[in-house]
Amino acid sequence: MKLRTFVISLAALCTAVACEDAKYSVIQNRVYIEEATGKDQQVASLTIEKDYDLNITVRLARAADHDVTVKLAVDESLLDNYNKANNTDYMVLPEEYYEFEPETVIHAGHITSDPVVVKIKLFNSGGSPYAFPIRIESAEGATVTQNTSRMLYRLAAPHIQAVPTFTSSRSLVGSKTFSDEFTSPRWTVEFWVKVSDFSNPSGGQGGTFDGCSLASFGTWFMRYWNAGAIKPGLPCLQWQAANGTGYFDSSQFWLAQTWYHIAYVADGSTVQMYVDGEPDFNLATTVPQTFNKMSIGSEGTYTWGNVSVSMAQIRIWTKDLTQSQIKDAMTRDVAVNTDGLFRYWKCNDASGNTLKEYVAGDDFVCNNGTVSWTSGLNFGHLKD
Repeated sequence: MKLRTFVISLAALCTAVACEDAKYSVIQNRVYIEEATGKDQQVASLTIEKDYDLNITVRLARAADHDVTVKLAVDESLLDNYNKANNTDYMVLPEEYYEFEPETVIHAGHITSDPVVVKIKLFNSGGSPYAFPIRIESAEGATVTQNTSRMLYRLAAPHIQAVPTFTSSRSLVGSKTFSDEFTSPRWTVEFWVKVSDFSNPSGGQGGTFDGCSLASFGTWFMRYWNAGAIKPGLPCLQWQAANGTGYFDSSQFWLAQTWYHIAYVADGSTVQMYVDGEPDFNLATTVPQTFNKMSIGSEGTYTWGNVSVSMAQIRIWTKDLTQSQIKDAMTRDVAVNTDGLFRYWKCNDASGNTLKEYVAGDDFVCNNGTVSWTSGLNFGHLKD
């Protein structure tokens, strides 16, 4: 009797342990998005050049002996957290531009579902940055992981535009006095630029590049300048203020026929130069700068000679942009009503001598015969 009782009790114990083990197994079998593994922030960037099928794979840590039903959902809070952490202003892709089936099943004995296909339609953002944040909302029969259950896709339409090239034997391509101005120790100026030639356009001595004034923005200006360069014949880009702030030279050489994205950012204590989104040289200064006009070319000594200069996406900001903000918007339009945008010349007019200004109507008029146009430049692929 005692033996029978012991056997029954042992059997009951084994049954209980088996039940607990089964329960433990379910709890520990994790479900996640395969594409989210190995990503620091579970973030990816996509350029949508046509209607696009985005495949998302839902995966188990190990095969289960039962079907696991998984539900996915667009999670706006995921995007809100990303914007706050990175000082960006992405918006969720509007519903009319995507569709997908939110439920998928990982069948018993399998570790992955059929891909969840998100059909994204070609969109025109008008400069507004879009993103698609998706998360595993629930899973019947498995535990949803924390980090790898989510993915954020930053979306960009192809940024293809016409660009102007300025060529002048005279010293000034054009100048525009603004309808209003601002003076501040915090500001940002950014643009794309390409120069055709550095082979002695100004008649310098010994065939050495002698200088090329590029543009001025109120109380400071930029020029390509050989004197500060380490290697003769290859210039640096020099920033110089006219109000006693001082100047500094870029730390890298510049190649002809090469597009560069340039940004100067003043945060109240330092003017930092960025080249293609990466920090270059900087200057410690607290002196405010005044923005009351823009000139392209020189109003002084250095003429362009036979140099041709191409520019695009010229933006002036009343705030200091972060590096992530600069890199984020380098290869796309920005919305005209973006906070802090003071002046904006897209330089995509495609014909004529006028560059439209999109914020305050301060259109920039070039001297006759100084501008020509090239169409179809894809800024999204400039650095591929």
